This record gives sequence, structure tokens and C-alpha cells, in this order.
Amino acid sequence: MEKLLALLAKIPADKQGHALMGVVIYLIASIALLQFVPVTLVAPQALMVVVAVGVFKEVYDAYHPEKHTCDFWDFIATTSGGLLVFIAVHLYL
Repeated sequence: MEKLLALLAKIPADKQGHALMGVVIYLIASIALLQFVPVTLVAPQALMVVVAVGVFKEVYDAYHPEKHTCDFWDFIATTSGGLLVFIAVHLYL
């Protein structure tokens, strides 16, 4: 456990925030999608929502360089947060 915490401490706070938002987006998308799609399709579609939001956020950042920085690793961090929940859901189910 200490090794895991030491590893997490090395991840920049910005990337941790992106990963956390990926988790939040995944959970909100899952709840919303439950109203419209079969339960078996919720997890992959929620992950697609996380990826789409990550892409759109970085595109937005690219068009607003005066206030934001477009960073591929921000996209990876956001997606990884959603992917962690996706994997956890599939391990549980």
C-alpha cells in the first residue's frame, strides 16, 4: 500500500484532477444512460462519453491558448479515470 501511495504522490495534481473528473463523468454518464439504453451497453457507452469529453476539452483548450494549454496527457489522464471505473465495473459484474 505504501508503494502505491508513493507512486500516486509522483503524479502531478493536474493529472490527478483530470483522472478524478474522468471518474465523475463516467458515473454521471452511467446514471443518465440507464434511462435510455440496455444495462449491458451502459458501461461501454459511458466510457465513450468520457473519451468524447476528454477530446472536446483538449480541442477547446487548443482554441483558447490564452487561458488554457492543450495537453495530450490531460486527455490520457481523463480517459484513465473513466477506464478505471469501467474495469472495476466489469470485474464486479
